[in-house]
Amino acid sequence: MDVLQRLALLVGIQPFFWQSTEAVHDIKFFTPVFRQRHSMPTLFQEKLQRLSIASAVNLPGAYVVVTHASYPELKGLRRLVSQLHHARLQVHEDSEVLADTPLEIGLRNWVWFVERLKLVFIQTQAPGSRLVYVEIDQLFLPLAHSGFQRAFQNETWDVGYTFLTTAPQGFGYINTGVVLLTASLPVVSLFQRIANETWHLTHGRVAAGLSAKGGENQIALSKAGIPHLRVGELLDLVIGPGQDNGLDAIHIRIKAFEYGGPLNSNSNGCCHLKQGTYVAHFKSLKKAWILDSCCRDAVGVKAAPEWRETCTCTQRTMDKPPTCAPSDHFSANLSGIASWCSYSRAV
Repeated sequence: MDVLQRLALLVGIQPFFWQSTEAVHDIKFFTPVFRQRHSMPTLFQEKLQRLSIASAVNLPGAYVVVTHASYPELKGLRRLVSQLHHARLQVHEDSEVLADTPLEIGLRNWVWFVERLKLVFIQTQAPGSRLVYVEIDQLFLPLAHSGFQRAFQNETWDVGYTFLTTAPQGFGYINTGVVLLTASLPVVSLFQRIANETWHLTHGRVAAGLSAKGGENQIALSKAGIPHLRVGELLDLVIGPGQDNGLDAIHIRIKAFEYGGPLNSNSNGCCHLKQGTYVAHFKSLKKAWILDSCCRDAVGVKAAPEWRETCTCTQRTMDKPPTCAPSDHFSANLSGIASWCSYSRAV
């Protein structure tokens, strides 16, 4: 048994087999899909999935939607993914994701649930695979093709996170909406630790019958030993046991990218994106902006024909979602356009 195998057993990583047969030099993007408790309307969530996945045609590699076997909308998600040549679906058994945790608890503890989905996916990828974790509330613009290729050029790091200049109150200083990584056993051990730290931060609320608040996984990164880094800075993170345990400590190189920069831009729509942006991230109550015609145009109509109608969105206050309405008020299909533009109505 080699050093890494012994380390895996010591830190509690479950045995797994690398399953991917794709070339490791290709970039593969993956995003988790699941049903959050007390989340956005299901009807809008379907639109969000359709548009985000459609925009992934602009990415320089395969796009994998990762979910679990009891996901209630699995049939519709499978149908959607099958219609898009650049996307595929990877379904894990609930027991793989949850271990011994009941499903109801796992869904309330949704921040931890996402970390577990990340972990089980990474465990299936061949060592050396270039991976990018992305989220379903993002759009990928045409510059993403060259942008992500540049990000991986001459890489001397194992994991890349986007860092905030300062940490907002109650959250960490890393935004986890885009994470770049190269698959390896040390990286798996890091993601295992992050999942464990996230559980420690959330289980109190969940045990009291509440849901996770959100952002706990960002705080978990600091508890895992990652300090605040300046953009471009490289950290040699040491994890695992040291020489006293008869094992070498393992080193993971962390690269700091810019949150608010081109590969993870906190966006209010797409009409005024910073020049060079290639990932528009619609956080919190800004997700309905994805319906706006400026976002359709930014992604490219040919790249994302799922934008069926033209919507114009406005958001007067940040404590409520944007309101979107048909741009063409004289269309013969006004009722159908209004349904598409609505946050809570079916198409």
